[in-house]
Order: sequence, then structure tokens, then C-alpha cells
Amino acid sequence: SVSKTKTDAWCDDAPFAGFTECNNPHVAELVQCGVRTRMGAPMLDYLHSSGGQEEGGGERASALIRSLAFEMASSAAIDSKEFFEALEFYTRVRKRVRRRVVLDLACGHGLAGLLFAALERTVEKVVLVDARRPACFDAIFEAVVRAAPWVKEKVCFCEADLFVNGGKVGGGQGAEALLPVAAEGE
Repeated sequence: SVSKTKTDAWCDDAPFAGFTECNNPHVAELVQCGVRTRMGAPMLDYLHSSGGQEEGGGERASALIRSLAFEMASSAAIDSKEFFEALEFYTRVRKRVRRRVVLDLACGHGLAGLLFAALERTVEKVVLVDARRPACFDAIFEAVVRAAPWVKEKVCFCEADLFVNGGKVGGGQGAEALLPVAAEGE
């Protein structure tokens, strides 16, 4: 009989559920999965050298996730650590958040929401919300669109500080000001 361990990629509590190759410590080190440095050559080298096959014949990330990783690394759009954190959040939450419209509040660079737009077929609209649109968002968005062109029509970024004026947005409204934007996907 086969028993699950914490290092099995298919186990719910495996360290990495999104980019399962990172459960192999050698691969995790190669792609710098916990390092706050721009994704780039190390990830590209791994993707090219592995040809999609993890050492030891283990499971690997889906072709679309690998394509997203390739585009992120090609443009050095995001830190490795941020990419893997967003991917793990998406992977572990996606089954609990089955909605046509996804609101990503305090989204920062927006990658978690973009992953819902790219990887969830039932998601029709993603509204990214933060006090300011970070400079890196455009590079991240363009990289995701290269891998998943359908994302371009699904995503909007709203600059709104939900905590200014006691949680009031714009003309004195709270988070309900976002409802018309989100309702467009209904």
C-alpha cells in the first residue's frame, strides 16, 4: 500500500501544491523558490533543461503553469518568492472559491487574482483592488497575457484605498463602490 508523507506532491499538506517540482529540494534551490530575487535565468534554465520532466519521474506543474513561469522569468517581472507564494495561494484556495467574479482586495502586484483569471475556466471577471497600482503590475499582466491571452478581457485594476476616510472610497462610499465593477461580470 502507498502511504502519504508530507513531501508527497499529491498530498494536501505537501509543501508545494502548485509547482510540485519544488517538493524536490534540488529543484527548489535551482529555481530559487524562497528567494526574494527576480525570476529569471535560474527558472529559464530549469524549464529548458528539464524539458518538463522532474528528476526522479515525479509529478510536475501543468503546462499552463510552466508557461506562466516561463513568461514571468523571461521578463523578470516578479520575485521568485512572490511568484511561488501567489501560486500556492491560488492552488490551495481555488476549490473553495468557485465564483464567476473574483475580487482580489489589497492585491499588491495582482498575481493571485491573475492566476484565477488564467487558470480557472469558470472565472469570467477578476477585479484587482489596491490603494495604488504598482509599477510592476504592467509587466506581470503582460507576461500572464502572453501565456493566457484570454486574461486580457477578464481583468480590471481599480485603484481604491478601502481604508481612507473610515473605509470610504471615492465619493464617500465603502467597498460597495466596487460592486458595479464586479457586477459587470455577472
